[in-house]
Amino acid sequence: MPDPNLEQLAARYWAARDYQRIVTTLEQLQAAAIEAGVPERRAALADAVRHFLTIERLNLLLLDFIGGALPSSLAMRLWNLVPDEVIWPILLDAWTRLPDGDNRAVVLDALRERFAANGNRPLPDELRRLLR
Repeated sequence: MPDPNLEQLAARYWAARDYQRIVTTLEQLQAAAIEAGVPERRAALADAVRHFLTIERLNLLLLDFIGGALPSSLAMRLWNLVPDEVIWPILLDAWTRLPDGDNRAVVLDALRERFAANGNRPLPDELRRLLR
């Protein structure tokens, strides 16, 4: 069972758009999941993070990042909490739509980090060359 206090805190921070506290709380949940000795507790804590970072919230976070309300350092930390199969399409779509500039470079860096960590991902050759 996830820690309801941390989940409730994250929900309150979300309502206030307090991104620093959201990131810190979710990272605490993630760390607790990694350190949990009981497999059921580990799974429940990891699920709490995954359930909090829904596709809808990730898309809103991306919009806030693009609009400047979410600093890139916090955006990267949030993206690192999301499984590849969820965040990869969001980041790839953002990268293809963003104009050249700082935000696009940050998204490209995030994609490159993900690619370096999992280079076996099937990608078109042009994209594979770009991410290397």
